[in-house]
Amino acid sequence: HLSHRSAAVRVQALSILAESGEAGSGDAVAATIADEEDAATRRAMVSEAASAVPLRPAQTDRAGFGPLFVDLARDDDAQIRLLASGWLSAPPFPVDGAADAVIEMMRNDPDIEVRGQVCESAAGLGRDEVVAAMAAVTARPDDAPGDMYERCMSGLIQAWVTPWYPINEKAYRLTLEHLRATPRSDRAPPADALGFLLLLGTEHEQLDAWRARATWFSAPDLIEVMAAIAADRRAAITARTSAIEVARVIGAARARLQKLKTALGKQADPEVARAIDDAIRDAL
Repeated sequence: HLSHRSAAVRVQALSILAESGEAGSGDAVAATIADEEDAATRRAMVSEAASAVPLRPAQTDRAGFGPLFVDLARDDDAQIRLLASGWLSAPPFPVDGAADAVIEMMRNDPDIEVRGQVCESAAGLGRDEVVAAMAAVTARPDDAPGDMYERCMSGLIQAWVTPWYPINEKAYRLTLEHLRATPRSDRAPPADALGFLLLLGTEHEQLDAWRARATWFSAPDLIEVMAAIAADRRAAITARTSAIEVARVIGAARARLQKLKTALGKQADPEVARAIDDAIRDAL
């Protein structure tokens, strides 16, 4: 069925093969994708292969598909490169060559949109060298093309804050360093990236396990960084209000939030003033 005249049948046959975990299935899937001439069908095949190969090695020899996706990370088709990078970055079982392939895409992919998405999704690898590549972008917001800075900042934060990732202490320390950096601007820090910090205030069973691993995390340190952002008129309003909400959910005391309100004074921007009032009301 891999050579059936119907594209839909070929795609389905490849999906079944990828999911089977049979010996040599990785090579067979790679050969089928390489031989496919129709671009749309080829993308569908890669998508099916990426979703069909389970993350648990007990179910499928995921490593057997590593060379395929490392190779696809250099494909001419941008959509296929994105699919490959997402698979290579998926926790918790990275394959040989994944980090190198993802970093190469982050730095040199010809499509800036691909580079940005890869910089964010690479957080799942939890590797120091990947974090260093992200930090090279987040350290220089004004030099980052497109939305690379915003995406990489999101990736840097997710690399230590996401409970189901192999969390990275260096990513945490670099996050604090870059969020403390001044002068801030409408772009730095990005509000969307700060939103990922709200995971720290979402109670779920994985958060306790995260706390046990993240012995280096300091809520008071992060609260002070958030307060500095909230008080900085050069930062975007959305970033300042996000910072206030983050400070609240990670445990800022009502007295600390009241101190921030006093520091903001009567000339505080209306959105920021409302955010701090809401935070004070809801604080424990």
